[in-house]
Amino acid sequence: MFFFGFLIIGLIIWGVMHLSPRIFHSSPLSRDHFQAWDWQDEAFEILKQRYARGEISKAEFEQIRRDILS
Repeated sequence: MFFFGFLIIGLIIWGVMHLSPRIFHSSPLSRDHFQAWDWQDEAFEILKQRYARGEISKAEFEQIRRDILS
């Protein structure tokens, strides 16, 4: 009986999330915001790797970092 209570609550939560996607995906900080953040984060990681390997100088690193963050 205890298990069925959790099952019913889980189904209700699942139904609300899947039947009303506007509530969960329409805020200004939804997918577009996080895609931009992911892109900048990935670019910065590549930049740090290139600097660590000695492919770019410190001045180049700083300039590119400023470009990525702006």
